[in-house]
Amino acid sequence: NFKFINFSNVGKIITQYKVKNFSISTGLEATQTNFVLKDLDQQSDFDRNYLNLSPSTNLFYKINNNSNLSVNYNGYMQQPSINQIQPVRQLNNPLFQVIGNSSLRPSFTNNFGLSYNSFQFSTDQYISGYFSYGFTNNAIVDTEIVDEFNKRISSYTNLNGNNSIAGNVYYSKGFPKLNFRF
Repeated sequence: NFKFINFSNVGKIITQYKVKNFSISTGLEATQTNFVLKDLDQQSDFDRNYLNLSPSTNLFYKINNNSNLSVNYNGYMQQPSINQIQPVRQLNNPLFQVIGNSSLRPSFTNNFGLSYNSFQFSTDQYISGYFSYGFTNNAIVDTEIVDEFNKRISSYTNLNGNNSIAGNVYYSKGFPKLNFRF
C-alpha cells in the first residue's frame, strides 16, 4: 500500500544574437524534481530530489540565399523513475522479479550535431547532410540475472560508455519537363 508524490518546478532562459548571416542561440533549462514514496503499511518514506539541467547551443550560418550550415549542442539529464529506484521487490510473477536500485544516479546525455542544406533553384536540386554524435554518462540500463531455478531477477544500474553516431546525406534532382524527381 503506497502513496506516490511527484513535484516539479521548471525554469528556462534563452539568449539569441544575430549579425548578418550568422546567429547563435544558447539556453539552459533547469527542472527541480522531488519524488516521495510513502509505504503506508510499513510507515516509511523514500524520497529523492533531483536538479535536472539541460543546456543547449545552436550556431547557424547562412552561406548564401540557397545554402546554410548549422552546428548544435544539446545536453539533458534523466532522473531514474520511481519504479527504477524503489527498493521494493515486485513479486507479480514468482519466476520474474524486479528489484529497484536506490543508488541510481541521474544520467546526462550530450548530443552534438552538424548539418548542411542547399537548394539550387536554377538546377532544381537539393542536397543536405547531417551528422550527430552523442554520449551518455551514468546511463540507466537494465540488468538481469537468471538463478539456478530459472528465476529471472531484473534490476537497474548506471553505466558509462553509451555512445551513438548517426548521419545521413540526401540528394534530390528535379526534371520538370518529365514531371519527375530523383
